[in-house]
Amino acid sequence: MNTSPLLIVGTSRSGSTLLSRILNNHPSLAIMPETWIFSYVELLNFKDYPKNFEYKYLGKQLYNSLKDYDDNAKTVVNNYFNTNKDLSGKELSQVLMEIGDSYAKSNNKEFWGEKTPAHALRLKRIYDLFPEATIVWIIRDPRDVLMSYIKRWNKNDFTDEKYILDVTVLLKFYYYKLIEQNPYENTIKIRYEQLVNDPSKELTTFFNKLGLDFDKAYLNTKNFIINNSESKTAHENLNKKINSSSVGSYKDKIPSKILQKVEYLLETEMEYLNYKPDSKLNELIDLESLKPYLVNFENIKADKVFKKNRMKSVLRMYYNTLNPFK
Repeated sequence: MNTSPLLIVGTSRSGSTLLSRILNNHPSLAIMPETWIFSYVELLNFKDYPKNFEYKYLGKQLYNSLKDYDDNAKTVVNNYFNTNKDLSGKELSQVLMEIGDSYAKSNNKEFWGEKTPAHALRLKRIYDLFPEATIVWIIRDPRDVLMSYIKRWNKNDFTDEKYILDVTVLLKFYYYKLIEQNPYENTIKIRYEQLVNDPSKELTTFFNKLGLDFDKAYLNTKNFIINNSESKTAHENLNKKINSSSVGSYKDKIPSKILQKVEYLLETEMEYLNYKPDSKLNELIDLESLKPYLVNFENIKADKVFKKNRMKSVLRMYYNTLNPFK
């Protein structure tokens, strides 16, 4: 395994937390909780050699992302920025590597990695910084992903068509980034369904690709790190033996008329991912009702919202760090 970071990406609710905790059980791998570090780098428009005040602001954002986890990552980040008072002239990739290496060392491990699903949207920038990084994409049936979204963030309301189709568009954007704009040709793909059905087989193959050994002891689910009570509820299955009970759970929950629209919007992506539609896509669909969602997808692709958020974030950083009247 090379010394560049191992990064777990994908859509939210795809099993990335489960995978990260299994990998973290390996004696050579230290997988940080969700740092959102590359999202901050993109959102704040950091160049390859940020100014010192930019580094300090990044340190605060990282700490805030990690502070609620029962993990020493927050301490590592805090110590790093307290020790390195002036990072002017230091390359961004070097700083990030030093933080990761410090985390690995603090856990008596050799390699470090990180798990933030949303980094799937930042792969081009990650490639600029770490072209040799190991990218792991965990893939799950998008309909089960929707199920999990609804359970966690929409109060189990499976009849809320607007919410379900809005999330479908978000998933479509993630797949666009992962399929069409991923510069990492050697991305390692792990299918959630195979992981939970036969974890030993799937992970033996995976660790072989990394040049590492696999042991069934890594499947121990008793030491998973959960950062707060809401997250603990959302990841309640992590404390159970790995099982496939959630596979196909969408079938009895999402109404067929809504499911048909979901499968229409994700037809190309589901074909690429080898998931067969349940509905007949040639049945009558009110295509007019789907136009706003297709328009929204094109707007997201054009980064209109992201560009506005970037401008606000950069202005907020300048205000919080350079404002002499603050």
